[in-house]
Amino acid sequence: MKHPTLPSPVTGAARAVICLALAASAQAFAAVLFNDTFTDVAASSDQNSAGLNDAGWYFYNTSSSGYAWTIGTADNSPLSGNVLRNQGSSAQATYAIRQWDTVTLANVGDSISVTMDVRANNYTVNDVTRLFSISLLNSAVTLDRNYFQSSNPLSSATGYAWSQVFDANVAHYNQVSNGLTLNQTGDPLSGVPVINNGATHSIGFTLTRVSEGIAISAILDGVTYASFVDTSLATTSFNTLVLRANADWQVNTRFDNVRVEFSSIPETKTAALLAGSVALAGTLAFARRRPGLLAAAGLACMGTSGDGVAGDVQPATDAGYLVAEVSVDLTRPSGREVKAELFGVALPRSERHMKDDRFIERMPSLQTPFLSLSLGGFGGVVSDLNQPADWSKLDASLSRLKEIHSGPILVALGGPRIAAKGGWFDISSEEHRRFWAGVVVEAARRVADAGVRAEWWELWNEPDGAWGKADTASFEHLWQLYNLAARELKVFDPTLKIGGPALAWPYRDIIRRYLAVCGEHVDFVSYHQYGTGRLDHPTDLFLTRTASRYGDEAAEVSRLVREALPGRKLPVLLTEYNMNYGWKPGEARQQTGVNAVFTTRALLHAAAGGLDMASIWGAYGDAQFGLITPETGRIAPVGHTLRQLAKWAPGALVDAVVANSEPDGNATPLQAFATLNPDRRGYTVILTNHSENTEVMARVSARMPSVRAIVTCNQFEVSPRHPEGTAQEIPLVPQMMEITVPPMSVVLQQMRFDSVM
Repeated sequence: MKHPTLPSPVTGAARAVICLALAASAQAFAAVLFNDTFTDVAASSDQNSAGLNDAGWYFYNTSSSGYAWTIGTADNSPLSGNVLRNQGSSAQATYAIRQWDTVTLANVGDSISVTMDVRANNYTVNDVTRLFSISLLNSAVTLDRNYFQSSNPLSSATGYAWSQVFDANVAHYNQVSNGLTLNQTGDPLSGVPVINNGATHSIGFTLTRVSEGIAISAILDGVTYASFVDTSLATTSFNTLVLRANADWQVNTRFDNVRVEFSSIPETKTAALLAGSVALAGTLAFARRRPGLLAAAGLACMGTSGDGVAGDVQPATDAGYLVAEVSVDLTRPSGREVKAELFGVALPRSERHMKDDRFIERMPSLQTPFLSLSLGGFGGVVSDLNQPADWSKLDASLSRLKEIHSGPILVALGGPRIAAKGGWFDISSEEHRRFWAGVVVEAARRVADAGVRAEWWELWNEPDGAWGKADTASFEHLWQLYNLAARELKVFDPTLKIGGPALAWPYRDIIRRYLAVCGEHVDFVSYHQYGTGRLDHPTDLFLTRTASRYGDEAAEVSRLVREALPGRKLPVLLTEYNMNYGWKPGEARQQTGVNAVFTTRALLHAAAGGLDMASIWGAYGDAQFGLITPETGRIAPVGHTLRQLAKWAPGALVDAVVANSEPDGNATPLQAFATLNPDRRGYTVILTNHSENTEVMARVSARMPSVRAIVTCNQFEVSPRHPEGTAQEIPLVPQMMEITVPPMSVVLQQMRFDSVM
């Protein structure tokens, strides 16, 4: 919602100049020092860690018989593919070390943080000698090799650590001396979550410069531990991460997605020097405000009810307001495009869907720009090599498809019932592969005869689920089947786009092999990605790290395509995604505004990583999955959000900067994205707030290559007060505008100009 600006003696013209010059705000700087997913790290063994050494990881053990850690594999989301592994045995007492160029927490508000996903097995429970620890240190020594029975390479290093006993709710913050010695500081952290045996955990450890010294804090699975301030300032500079899982001889601990990030806020006098800069680059302090103070300042909230009538909106009084500055720079496109097809929908094939008149009536209201027709049960059309195919279910699915969608369609075929799981199909048999290729072509013919224009084709669904990603032989036969079927489909219709491998997770090694063997016949690369399979996955984690990982995975897949097929620009498709892949009832958040925030963030992060098209699972469903509930015809908030994103969000991604924390060090719940509209006559700001009780006042300013007059301003909001969304044109606003972003909401604001930029 738009609000009147704060009373000011500055004239409107002067205010516009100040907005464009980034009036006296401090610029927040954030840098990822490293982000290791271990995807391309060469395989290693107990006594050969060359691949990990090449990736910057080194190891120290006081024993000459000590082992380095190795590269392992994991399928426990969010751990996937290659992971860093402490395999126990002679590696149980080995330290893993990673370094970077030194950074210094010079000013109040500067911080350094490490996050990772961890899974441990087989340790002795509640043994206080079995510690997991994360240390951030300042070392004078730069490592270039492993150290076994050598002098401690970190003997002069100092810093801070967080440690916790495996399978016990006892943890400590520590000052670190001699690089490795943990000296407990402050009281023990009791009553904290437990690092469970055989469970996957997400962990974060942060050091923040405060006026009194260094504030130490940790988070485990979304639960934030009490912080402690060390006033002695053991060090303010950091260049080394040390991990230790001092568990049992037979322990097996895996680490993935290890990320270290540094954030710096210039001191006040530096910010003053930046105030005159014309470049609009940074932002911005946050301040918590009481609603009464905001109202006194002229910022009483005005919103709209469902019928568009203006009315008072009560602020979130329990947590107050958060005021945020957001800077949009239209002169700096990122080189990435947000396409309308990014906001597509997957439709599971079912005769029930097509017989449901309420669904047929409601589905067009989604206005989906891209539909993925998932034929998961397609393999059932053939029950035996010698039996005629039964096409009745496919034909029933196609019969009314044109009533609900007229745009681009992808057909995602299910595979035949494989012999390894009691079916008839033997992937190693050339006869069976040729037979199935003919079935695929017949399916394409039937789709065309039904008048359905399906341009995109996946030839298999989640083959890693059929065999497991380690079944190399079966995958080699699958690539032969793919090439055979792709050639025959192109003979039938050369305009079809054929791709895959449609994995349940974007496993790098499988995608790399698929591109190497099938690249000639690949028109696009596709994969699936779900946030978790757990009902207890913390909401805050969903909407921050889990959502941002969609950008990481899209960037990795895009990179694999560029490396394997240089010179070819293949579209990257996410053909299934949602918050939770579990089919058991209980994930109610997918039917609330939580999923609207999650999906908006995940897709826009993914677009920034190179994703071109996506389809959420799925259009028709129950209280867990489904944009449309069959019994009532209700459209979930995420469905309304996808419709408006497809309408307003397409265009070139541009810089949209929000400060990464409030002055008190708490992370802001606001994220911002922005796009320059395709006709270059406007731009859209997408704001998301993941707080469940705090309203954010976003003060948005934009830098343009030249001044343009704004002729219209459109706004959309989906939130607890508007679960079905509300879209409206609002009065024209100045260059600086103030937008209320309610708790757990998505707000889009589109500004349209009088001429092309």
